[in-house]
Amino acid sequence: MRILHCVHGFLPESVGGTESYVRDLVLAQRDAGHTPHILGGSLEVWPKVGSESTDFEGIPVERVHRSDLYFDSWQKTHCPEVGQLFSAYLETLRPDLVHVHQWIRLTDDLVTRAAKAGVPSVVTLHDLYTSCPRAFRMRDGDEFCERPLSPESCLGCAPQRPWQDEAAVASAITLYDRAYRSELHHARAVLVAGQETADLIAKTTGRPADRLEAIGLAYTPRTGQLRGRKAAVPAPGEPVRLGVWGHINERKGNDLLVEAFAELAQKPGLPPLELHVFGKIDTEQLAAKMQRAAEGANVTFHGRFEWDQILAANLHLAVIPTRCFETWGFVLDEAFELGLPVVVPDIGVIPGRIGGAGVKFRCNDKGDLVNVLERLVTSPEELKRLAAQIPEPTSDLGSHLARVLGAYDRAIAMGPPDLESQDELNELRAAVDFQWKESYFRRHLEREGLDAHIENLERELQHFREEDARKAQHIEWLESRLKD
Repeated sequence: MRILHCVHGFLPESVGGTESYVRDLVLAQRDAGHTPHILGGSLEVWPKVGSESTDFEGIPVERVHRSDLYFDSWQKTHCPEVGQLFSAYLETLRPDLVHVHQWIRLTDDLVTRAAKAGVPSVVTLHDLYTSCPRAFRMRDGDEFCERPLSPESCLGCAPQRPWQDEAAVASAITLYDRAYRSELHHARAVLVAGQETADLIAKTTGRPADRLEAIGLAYTPRTGQLRGRKAAVPAPGEPVRLGVWGHINERKGNDLLVEAFAELAQKPGLPPLELHVFGKIDTEQLAAKMQRAAEGANVTFHGRFEWDQILAANLHLAVIPTRCFETWGFVLDEAFELGLPVVVPDIGVIPGRIGGAGVKFRCNDKGDLVNVLERLVTSPEELKRLAAQIPEPTSDLGSHLARVLGAYDRAIAMGPPDLESQDELNELRAAVDFQWKESYFRRHLEREGLDAHIENLERELQHFREEDARKAQHIEWLESRLKD
């Protein structure tokens, strides 16, 4: 089976959970006798839209480069030039199936274009992107949002450029919703990792929940010690060592954890405590904020890391402080591989996966996190009890691959869908494009008018300054005559 995987980016340029999953999946497919190809986006801008052919461990990779500005923005998810490139690539490759993992940096009509080419598609929703222009369903930086996708709900939260008026943004939100409704409607199967994700997407978009199939994800061990290691219980007087790793940013709640740990460390009667933070901090501002919060507490910022460093830290507890709705959370599998019990927030797919090996806290609630951590660091026996209940892996790569291939077989048997008319969607795209241009044009004219007004004020000010100078000279002349 020839399979074309479409993803926003791929290794080595782009590293993340989705990219790692696609890597593992395509290598497993190749080993099973299939022929996978990857069409991936890129952050490298070219003067003109184009692509370059590379490979990853023998897997052909076509890396697509866009030429426009801010192409990671939700408002620019549609790119006709990439669409044309994609259609031409389909004609050359002639895959049996297209598997879409993400549209960002590519274009929002991949499934539709594949259908036009006579190729059925399967979609995996690795995140909440199709239900939220911000992708993470977080308002004002840290408020989890379950509102429906609509202009009424999203206006004021969806990122907006200074030159864009509200009417243009409202139309773009409507377009965003309809474009992805069309893509998921025409996909022969829509896969998600967890049922919680399926329920949230159905709730916020009105899409039928039975169209979203929860199949879990497969995990490839990072250290080769999958569930083969149990963290040691801290001995009397030994520091209790907490750890967090991965992407260090505010969405992941790392600043919340440092603040909670610093507050915890001030409490009397606790054993010695250490917090180890592994990973590059997203911004200088966040790094400064976390460093300030950590003052006086035993916090080590390790920066970029290798797994041997985490093993060498001899941690006793992993904390996953994320503020956002995690649709799977490989970090949990990593913690369990390291033999560590976990503390996790009460939203997303992760809480349902911890079994008896972890404790939940109220998402983004620092006080509750402090209370949970205090209870655990003062009870080595509780840490031991939690670690003993680390569950066995729910899915190996072989069984997960079988489920994915089963979805492929069903999609190919169904064949490409009969496309519904795209006229209304294309008219909406044209209307939004016109509104963007008009909004920018008005802004430009307003700016020109403001510049002209400022120039007039500056001329008037200069006139008064010159007039004042003449008056001063006249006063000086009069004073000199009076003295004479």
